[in-house]
Amino acid sequence: MNISGVAVPDKLTDALLEGNLVIFAGAGVSMQPPQSLTSFRDLVRDIARDVDPSGKCKLLMEDGESCEAALGRLSEIGDIYASCSARLNQPICSELHKNILALSVQGGAIRVVTTNFDKKFESAAESMGRQMRIYQAPALPMGDSFDGMVYLHGNIDCPEDMVLTDSDFGKAYVSRGWASRFLVEMFSHYTVLFVGYSCDDMMVHYLARSISAEVRGRVFALSRGGEDVRKWRSRGIEPILFSEFEQLPELFDGWANKASLTLYERAVFIRSVAEMGDKADKWARDELVRLLTLRSSSDEERAALAETFVNAAVEVSALRLLSSVGIDGFLYAEEFPKWQRPFFYWAAESLACEQYRDLLVLSAEKASHFSKRFCDAVMWSLAAREVSEECIALWIAYFEPCWIASSAGWYWIASLLKKVRNPLTALRLAQFAFSFVPVYKTGSYGREGGMGIEFCFDVKDDEDEINEAFLAHFEDIGLDLFEWLIGQFEQIVITESVLGTKKVSFDEHSFARPAIEEHDQNAFSKGTMNTMISVARNLGVELIDRRIRKADDFVRLVGSSSCLVMRIGLFLSERGKIDPDTAINLVVSNDCLDYLGSKHEVFSIMRYAYPAASTEAKEKFVKYICRCNQDIGDETSAYSRFNIFHWLYEVDPNDDLLKEQLALIEKVYPNFAVRDYPDLDYSVTSGWEKEAVIPDLAEGDFTANMILECCNSARASNLHYMPGEFVAEPMRKFPDKAVAVCNELLGRGKTGRDVVAYALRHIDWSSLSPSSCGVAVELLKSCVCDSRLYGSATYAIKELFSRTDLIADGECASLIRLAIGEYKNWRPEEKSFSGGDWLTLSLSHPIGRLATSLLGFSRRIARERGDDLNREIELLFGELLLASMSDKEAGNSFATIVFSEANYWINAVNDVFSSKILPLLEEDSGYAQGAWCGLSYLSVLSEELWRGVRTYWRQVLSDGEPYEDVRNARIKKTFLWSSILYDGSASREELFGACRHNPASCSAAVWVLVEWTLRLSKADREREWRGWINSTISLLLEDEACYRKSAHHLLRLCNKEKNENPHVITGAVKIFSEHCNWKYENDFFLDKELIALIGESALANEDKAKFLIARMKGASIDCVGCEGYQQAIELIDCGSLSNEILSDLRDAFVLRGFSLPDSLLENEANSGL
Repeated sequence: MNISGVAVPDKLTDALLEGNLVIFAGAGVSMQPPQSLTSFRDLVRDIARDVDPSGKCKLLMEDGESCEAALGRLSEIGDIYASCSARLNQPICSELHKNILALSVQGGAIRVVTTNFDKKFESAAESMGRQMRIYQAPALPMGDSFDGMVYLHGNIDCPEDMVLTDSDFGKAYVSRGWASRFLVEMFSHYTVLFVGYSCDDMMVHYLARSISAEVRGRVFALSRGGEDVRKWRSRGIEPILFSEFEQLPELFDGWANKASLTLYERAVFIRSVAEMGDKADKWARDELVRLLTLRSSSDEERAALAETFVNAAVEVSALRLLSSVGIDGFLYAEEFPKWQRPFFYWAAESLACEQYRDLLVLSAEKASHFSKRFCDAVMWSLAAREVSEECIALWIAYFEPCWIASSAGWYWIASLLKKVRNPLTALRLAQFAFSFVPVYKTGSYGREGGMGIEFCFDVKDDEDEINEAFLAHFEDIGLDLFEWLIGQFEQIVITESVLGTKKVSFDEHSFARPAIEEHDQNAFSKGTMNTMISVARNLGVELIDRRIRKADDFVRLVGSSSCLVMRIGLFLSERGKIDPDTAINLVVSNDCLDYLGSKHEVFSIMRYAYPAASTEAKEKFVKYICRCNQDIGDETSAYSRFNIFHWLYEVDPNDDLLKEQLALIEKVYPNFAVRDYPDLDYSVTSGWEKEAVIPDLAEGDFTANMILECCNSARASNLHYMPGEFVAEPMRKFPDKAVAVCNELLGRGKTGRDVVAYALRHIDWSSLSPSSCGVAVELLKSCVCDSRLYGSATYAIKELFSRTDLIADGECASLIRLAIGEYKNWRPEEKSFSGGDWLTLSLSHPIGRLATSLLGFSRRIARERGDDLNREIELLFGELLLASMSDKEAGNSFATIVFSEANYWINAVNDVFSSKILPLLEEDSGYAQGAWCGLSYLSVLSEELWRGVRTYWRQVLSDGEPYEDVRNARIKKTFLWSSILYDGSASREELFGACRHNPASCSAAVWVLVEWTLRLSKADREREWRGWINSTISLLLEDEACYRKSAHHLLRLCNKEKNENPHVITGAVKIFSEHCNWKYENDFFLDKELIALIGESALANEDKAKFLIARMKGASIDCVGCEGYQQAIELIDCGSLSNEILSDLRDAFVLRGFSLPDSLLENEANSGL
């Protein structure tokens, strides 16, 4: 960056804007007018005259003595510190002092270090209305973290602490080392600019000792050049050359102005440069690069500036400008900075369609090919926009298929085929569609690896659309395209045969296509190859139907090395009604049945040809079939003969040759039958093979014997089945009968028990009649004692206990107790428990089911007996608790179920709950995950439960996260809601205060406060908002990370449809306005809501503007469009706003890429550039 003739390195400006620049000021700064101080050497002479007027202590500086040594000798005669202080007590500052501070402020905080003793910088700060921290030696701050003014060698306020003599320097830099420690840390953390020093200064000698090799390149010095340049560099300091000291005030002033450019001001300049295009001079080009690539700018800001450039760009000239300064990676690289996307889409969508020739010239001049990503985007533009035929043709001539290959490329080709009229363009597009690249494929399914192909475009659907597009160009390209497709099929074989050096034993492409003709089995074949086959077939049919080609013209295809080409040849020969004898000769002479996958076309053409063929031709074919399947004693060979002969017999039943052959086969294999699709190598059918053996049972037929017969029948038929699949439906339909059948099946061996295990989960227990409940209890008692049935039995108990009103108390208790006792016998290999949500998983665990069952039983007793809870419940609860502690899964399942109903259990079994259950929330209990999971499902806690769990508030809100997912938020909200309900103001304040520096907790807290506010009555809403809610939310959102995560909740209070209270609305908007330059997440405010809010008369004009800024600059998701913001700004009196707010508004509109409304426009000549 060139300022006033001084080339300021971008590293310095980047460091400044990032808040990492330290200005290191020397004596030269204080030598500036209007009250210029002397140099350090002259100061020493003045001090000598003060303390040694008689000249007893002769100065030897002219003979090489250092100033520090001279002062050391003078200190033995008089008070050099007082003299120095008196002579430097000249507080009038220079413009340079002010401008250095003004520049430093651009980094967010003043950060100046000086070895000067005067206080001119403090005077400058006071005159500018700036406040800054002051540090003076030896009480220095941490060198790697400070802001303010640092007097490294002290100042005139404390003369006795000033570093003047060689002894003082030794203490500061060696023996005590407080100055050297500060400098080492400062140089390691900050970028430093020396101002007002000579490289020969002793101070520079001391300072340079602190510059390590690691920080070289981050330390600079303003220098007048000459021999100093070499000396500075030898000390690890990079010199920045200037001519005269008078330049320095102007330099720092210009630097501060450029560094403080607003986004709008940068956009104004960039727009002007874009309009100049490649006519821009070097300075403008350099500034363009600097402003677009400022390290202190966010990607969002850079993208906004790029969008500004694009909107102002004048044709390809602007692209040439970008290319000339090296910003053109978006054209040639697959990956480029995200902020350059506006350039990318401008070039691909606009220039590529309108100035395509100039764009291609640019590529040629650079000798670089456009990237695949760019070509892909151009292809999309050609398909989506109205473009000239020449434009399409030029790009299609430029492209290669692999450059535009993409998941959507197929649709673009289809779209372009509908647009083009030029035959050669259409043909090239068609060739693109079915182009492939050779690849080496690894082996699979026992096959060795080898050469294969991958199509550039993957066709998923819309085969009909592409067929129609090709046929629309048939007259111009039909024959050429057909011949090219045939060549592609053959080229695939050449590739996969490794240029003919290897025999391809299996043609997977041909085998995957059941029939060349349209066929229901083709529905299962998808992809580019399948479409390619259909297109070739359709083109061939058109050639025949339009009498362009005859059947004989396709005979040559049958002899192809490609099975697909051979099959297409057979299909088209039949379609063209080839001579029957010729057809038979084609099949036999080319041994067509030797190709796996060719069966359908051979069968089809033979069905056409055989009945009309000569006897000689028929005999030739029969002999061919017998030769192909020589051993009639082999069942496979015999069936192959039977298959083709019977196929032909159906259309030629009087043929003696066929009768003879079929009779011969029947003698050996009388049970041969015709199968589905005899003309195919394979077929695909849908349906469920078990339907044939699973009857639709009526209640009278629903017996144990019938179920076992079904199982045995399925087993005999080799069907894969679960025994219970035969009982699922009747178990649901006839629950009473189902209980009886299960009782009987228990004694019918393993199959019977397997059916019961399945059936217990499918009986409709809720529909069980009262008379069957007792029988069901006895059934389940038997089942829980069988470890293989235990899991299903506990499921059934849970379901049955939804009807505890039909079961006696004693039966319920005894069944649960038995199930609890038998848990220890549940076989470990049956425990299939994996991670996940503990509430979901606990309902699949026996202990979780029993806990749910006990809850239902307990509630029934509570309803019937009031507060007189049965002692039996407490005993059962204790037994279940004890059983659950045997393993992690059981314990967590129990904890989850119990805590999900903790409001009930804390009253039902208060003593046990308080002493044994609440401690499960402790992290080291082993069951905390389940406990917290269950608690998270309680949206409201009873006051008694809150008193019990409140002690864990710090764990929930500040110390950690009980769960690493959305349940955290639920628990936090529950705790905070309970605090509002039950705590006093001091206790409530303690909990909400704990959320202030935890973004997740803060989000929960703000959500709760907003929800609480909206649920209050109108009168209470305003009172509580003024009383404590507004201040609490404001404190919560003082932290930027918390604001980002939580601020969006406040938008609900800004929605006038949900909240009509002007005081609440004003308070919420005020919070946004106070942080209008911070970002926040998840904004779903709509146009109408924004306009209604900005139109609210109770809002101050400034708050409206700041809220608008917060919305435009802060929202990560924005549902408001340009028109909404344009309308909103018209509701604000911009004339009454401060320049700072107007500047922020303009920046916000630029950031969003919106045109500035008239109310925000200003004279662009005053943009500061």
